[in-house]
Amino acid sequence: MELGNGFSGVAGTWGNVQSLMLNYGASWMTWFFFND
Repeated sequence: MELGNGFSGVAGTWGNVQSLMLNYGASWMTWFFFND
């Protein structure tokens, strides 16, 4: 399902942002858990 390069670019960027947030969140939660 291709809706154009513009949409694809935005979707790709949002995917990267979500990955970074997920990685950061997992790291923060791990640190918080072990430093409670």
